[in-house]
Amino acid sequence: MKLLQLLEAHRNSHTDFQVEHFIVERAGSTHLWGMYRQALRELTGRVKGFVYRIDQLRELEDSSSAQGNLALFQWRDKLREFAAFYNAALGLHEHFQSMSEEEFRASEHDFWQHRFRVMAAIDLRTTGRISRTLWEILPTLPDSIRADLLASFKEPTKLLDWHDQLCIEGTPRAPEPSERLEVEDVLKYIEEVAPYVALVEQEDRVEDEHGQADAPGDLLEDQGHAPRLAGPPRRSECGLSIH
Repeated sequence: MKLLQLLEAHRNSHTDFQVEHFIVERAGSTHLWGMYRQALRELTGRVKGFVYRIDQLRELEDSSSAQGNLALFQWRDKLREFAAFYNAALGLHEHFQSMSEEEFRASEHDFWQHRFRVMAAIDLRTTGRISRTLWEILPTLPDSIRADLLASFKEPTKLLDWHDQLCIEGTPRAPEPSERLEVEDVLKYIEEVAPYVALVEQEDRVEDEHGQADAPGDLLEDQGHAPRLAGPPRRSECGLSIH
């Protein structure tokens, strides 16, 4: 029984600290809009996983065996992790939800400009030169971002000073949601959006059949520069992924 207690003490899912600082903030490239995109992406992927396991989770709740209790504990830890992503996403969603289409495009522009400047600064710090990935992407970027990056490449000292200040000030904190999701309510929320998830899955299959070109985020991920940040989120994702 002590072994079971030790196994129960192990948190296999990400802690709230990891969710906030190492996934939402780091993968969001220290930019609020990037953090919003990443929180939505993480949340959406976990919703799909839970939708197909709801019946299994309900059975575990009725189990009285030691193995069942351990499995239930592990699933509850996943539910806690889900609640952490939900609360991060909701706080950011409430911050961005009233934006117009023009503001949406401006946020995307600002995020990618910020992200590429961070990448360039890290390249200079770690290798002393700008990476091949940035040089390959540079000609495809809008004029304003391309001009900003070229100016940064020509004045590396200013770019590194800017990055120093970014490190000193730290990442902006995600806004607190108006109402936090508690672990015991997660399954109820997932059951309510299950039909929507099935519809999105159907749309994704249609898109896969017709094929899609890689977005810059996909290219960066393939070359090890970007953890799971492929392209902009769908407008429906921004509006409907949050309960």
